[in-house]
Amino acid sequence: MHKSFEQYELIGFFAVVVLGIAFHSLYELTSESIIVGLICPINESIWEHLKLLFYPYLIYLIFEIYTTKNTYSQLIIYKFYSVCLGMLTILILHYTYSGIIGKTYIIADISTFIISVAVSFFTSYYLIIHDTENKQTTKLGILLFIIMSLVFTFFTFYQPDLPLFEAPNKLSIISLLTLI
Repeated sequence: MHKSFEQYELIGFFAVVVLGIAFHSLYELTSESIIVGLICPINESIWEHLKLLFYPYLIYLIFEIYTTKNTYSQLIIYKFYSVCLGMLTILILHYTYSGIIGKTYIIADISTFIISVAVSFFTSYYLIIHDTENKQTTKLGILLFIIMSLVFTFFTFYQPDLPLFEAPNKLSIISLLTLI
């Protein structure tokens, strides 16, 4: 049982990395399609970049549910916990390295993304293979994924005036304007 799940998680890791990288420019490539903007970043803010992990992970989870016939009773809730930990990893690594260095680098951002995908899949694998409870939490997991999707949708259209939601370009332009 664990061996086949391990293979699913390894395939998922690579699938999410590839999808996440592909999603990065998809909004621009589709002439800023609103539909695409719901699941892909619409700007360079760190908030929008969390979609690069969340939606590819969710897409792979749907594939995983159908191919494993939802064999694992806690799969969806554990996947939700795992993707949240992965998104938290993005925030921690991004703000730590950019705070120390004082600017961002594309290679560091890509590395941060890949590490966060690995954290997500390692966490879900660990939770599933160490699951001793046989509770059925599918409905709760689905509800949490729906809520998080709604949160992403809301903040795609109504971004608060907070650094998490600001594109780095916007911050540098504002900085330049204050110097004039």
